[in-house]
Amino acid sequence: MLTTLMKLLSACLWPSSGRSVDSSGKQDGLLWYKDSGQHLLGDFSMAVVQANNLLEDQSQVESGPLSTLASGPYGTFIGIYDGHGGPETSRFVNDHLFQHLKRFAAEQGSMSMDVIRKAYEATEEGFLGVVTKQWPVKPLIAAVGSCCLVGVICGGMLYIANVGDSRAVLGRAMKATGEAIALQLSAEHNVSIESVRQEMHSLHPDDSHIVVLKHNVWRVKGLIQVSRSIGDMYLKKAEFNREPLYTKYRLREPIKRPILSGEPSITEHELQPQDQFLIFASDGLWEQLSNQEAVDIVQNHPRNGIARRLVKMAMQAAAKKREMRYSDLMKIERGVRRHFHDDITVVVIYLDTNVVSSARGPSLSIRGRDKKMEEHFGLRACNRSLSALHAEMEGLLWAISCMRTMRMPSIRFETDCSDLVDMTTNPVEWPTFAIEIEMFRRLQEDFEDVSVSHIPRSRNGRADTLAKEARTRGYIFSHIDQTRTDGDALRRIGSSATT
Repeated sequence: MLTTLMKLLSACLWPSSGRSVDSSGKQDGLLWYKDSGQHLLGDFSMAVVQANNLLEDQSQVESGPLSTLASGPYGTFIGIYDGHGGPETSRFVNDHLFQHLKRFAAEQGSMSMDVIRKAYEATEEGFLGVVTKQWPVKPLIAAVGSCCLVGVICGGMLYIANVGDSRAVLGRAMKATGEAIALQLSAEHNVSIESVRQEMHSLHPDDSHIVVLKHNVWRVKGLIQVSRSIGDMYLKKAEFNREPLYTKYRLREPIKRPILSGEPSITEHELQPQDQFLIFASDGLWEQLSNQEAVDIVQNHPRNGIARRLVKMAMQAAAKKREMRYSDLMKIERGVRRHFHDDITVVVIYLDTNVVSSARGPSLSIRGRDKKMEEHFGLRACNRSLSALHAEMEGLLWAISCMRTMRMPSIRFETDCSDLVDMTTNPVEWPTFAIEIEMFRRLQEDFEDVSVSHIPRSRNGRADTLAKEARTRGYIFSHIDQTRTDGDALRRIGSSATT
């Protein structure tokens, strides 16, 4: 059922300058918006307002297969690309980054931080090829770049990658009050931040002018505020920092090593039941609203049109700073509008708890000692559970049943879920799981020895990768022999069934 649904649901939406926008979006002057849409884990809303003469922001939401293979993995991809110097880089990223990610995910057979990093590298390399080709006739292409914020939701995990100063913020519910607190998930690379200036000085200890305060704004070499980006080859390659590039972009000293970096900061987060929504936005929003202000707006207003509401609130704040009416600001044409606010792109992704829980299955490493002392890995696609912890317990019960079928006298289970370990060692503390715990106790009696211990997620990599594959394929695997390669292991071994 779930697999069929995933195949049917595949959305690709993006507002773009210079080509037709998605037919389900609407245009109102300089504003483009899609008030409501569906992704695999809930609702989403997106909006973009143009301030520059040419829209330099690009964005996309993709939901469905995250690889070139029909087998998945499946999930949701969000991209916010805030261009500078022109729209060329952000448009290029919009056209290529997700395709690279799908290719690398297919090669690896799962989603990971390494897949995302490779997608960034390939995109940067691809745009370098564009600059190299166009440089003789269009040297300004070397001075065009883009910030690049990416979110990937897959297998109960959230990956956040960023270069530049766009931002991803999580709205998490507080159990005591029901209010949502704002948690910033992305690392920013803007030299207005002291720690970023320190990083630049440590990377360039021989250059006392690597960061300069110019017109009361900190800039790298007095030219640009971000320290990481896609593009901006004039600050990465010496061959693009010379004539015929305009003098204002050229440095006095030749570039010995890249001044800017295209290396993304990437983090991984396990989604929790109290995680309610995500806000992805270019810095145009965050220049006007704080993280908590944005989260409060999302929590206290209807879902439909929430991204458009955030954009409107940001523009109202911009008008207030200039002591003018919002209605007057709306009359200002593009280009001139840039003196009042930047291009603003907002995507709000809702995380429906019941859907997130059902999309997340257990990650168990099953180690069973048989006569040959061989090790086995277990997989199961727990696609429908009351909660993430229920899915973990269901996986454990299924795994111990498999080991009993294999007539193993002694088994040891290792899991990265500490609550699961506590449940088996302190059952009286978990009355809600009394039935499941009793089932585990009865199965336990069929073995000489059974243990469940906790290991860090970093040590559970292979089992986690295989389990994610099981979830995306929608199969149940009885066991996996460690002597096989991962590719062989993913064949259905022993008893199997489609969920």
